[in-house]
Amino acid sequence: MCLCYFIGMTSYESIMLLPLMVMVILYQRDTKRSRYAFWGIAMAATLILHFIVRIEISGVIVGSYGEGFFEQRLLHYGANLFKVTGRLFLPPIEHSIIFATLTALLIISLAV
Repeated sequence: MCLCYFIGMTSYESIMLLPLMVMVILYQRDTKRSRYAFWGIAMAATLILHFIVRIEISGVIVGSYGEGFFEQRLLHYGANLFKVTGRLFLPPIEHSIIFATLTALLIISLAV
């Protein structure tokens, strides 16, 4: 599994969240704590090895593509989270005011 995890990280960075999914699966199966520790250490070691190899080969952790991801202000990310939440549940709407209103109503109804 760690070999597949390592290979996956070379092409698709989102797979770095795989250890969280593994922990959820182990939790659902009522696994002993020793198994959590084993898989946690194995996946963490694989992740660290991946970063070491990545730095040795390319000289950077994040290339030019990923550098621009975190340049915006925090408020920008909050607004994007609001939009993404609306887009998960609402169909495309051309009028931004109607979309924002419906998204706010959706969030309020989900919170209640």
